[in-house]
Amino acid sequence: MNWDAIGAVGEIVGAIAVVATLYYLARQINDSTRQSRMASVAELNTIYNDSFLPIYNSPDNMRIWVEGMSDPGSLSPVELEIFFLFVRRLLNPFDTAVTQYQGDTLQLEHFHRYLEFSRDLVDSPGGQAFLEAVPHQLTPKAREMLGLPPLGDPIQPPKERA
Repeated sequence: MNWDAIGAVGEIVGAIAVVATLYYLARQINDSTRQSRMASVAELNTIYNDSFLPIYNSPDNMRIWVEGMSDPGSLSPVELEIFFLFVRRLLNPFDTAVTQYQGDTLQLEHFHRYLEFSRDLVDSPGGQAFLEAVPHQLTPKAREMLGLPPLGDPIQPPKERA
């Protein structure tokens, strides 16, 4: 066997090694992406479930939640603030879901569940009262995805001194 033949065999083996390495790296990237997406869903599920804990764990809080969803005007001022805190706890994870969906770490099928839940929440009488009281709670992109009208900028630039 001459040196040209050995060199050709070496080049073929090297090319095969490069292709095998690229295939391996592509598989690793796919696995990493899949695991990241699964972790995003698990994290959001935990956040949503934890958001409901104060409601589930107290009969009085459950009453405030149920009445607040259907007739927020029937709540006392303190109860209404408690209800608004519950709504805030449930809408904050939706903003996270929007960010993850836009960043392609949350797939549409999972994002759709959070979107529909949040739509039902903001479409309820209690959700409408919350949005009137705290209009800037949601990010502009979250408002858009929920079909809510955009709001003006809540931060006004400082007035120029004379």
